[in-house]
Amino acid sequence: MSLSRRLRAIALTQINAIRDRLDRLDAEAAAEADVRHAQRDARREYERDMREGAARQPTRTPEEIAAGKPAASPDSPQPESVAPVGPLAQHYRVLGLDEGADLSEVEAKYRRLAARCAPERFDEGSEEQRTARDILARVEVAYNELRDALDPTAGRFDKLEL
Repeated sequence: MSLSRRLRAIALTQINAIRDRLDRLDAEAAAEADVRHAQRDARREYERDMREGAARQPTRTPEEIAAGKPAASPDSPQPESVAPVGPLAQHYRVLGLDEGADLSEVEAKYRRLAARCAPERFDEGSEEQRTARDILARVEVAYNELRDALDPTAGRFDKLEL
């Protein structure tokens, strides 16, 4: 096999691998969208049941509706309600902290992560540098949201217009 054919075969293999990976990511995103739609529909059904009142007792939680579980009989024990996830939970996860961590823990973790994924550590224009920038941007957004929530006075000068 000639060199040009070998190079072409390698290029085609790489292109196919990339295309397969992108197709897989698209399929995963579509599946996640389907789950979100099912959860939204379940939440609407739950809210409708709640508005209709006691005539439709017992009601099911949105999670049970989405999972397709039948309504419990009046004799069966009612499940305890699941505590709602806080609006800042995702930001805590991005920083790798437990929900409810205080401001000093958030700042310390942010500094460690920012130093670890500093784009200056990588070659200019490299894929690693782009990845580091993306990670740093997510970490900064999470830190700023948590800082604003935990200490509302911390960013007061950031928003001033002169």
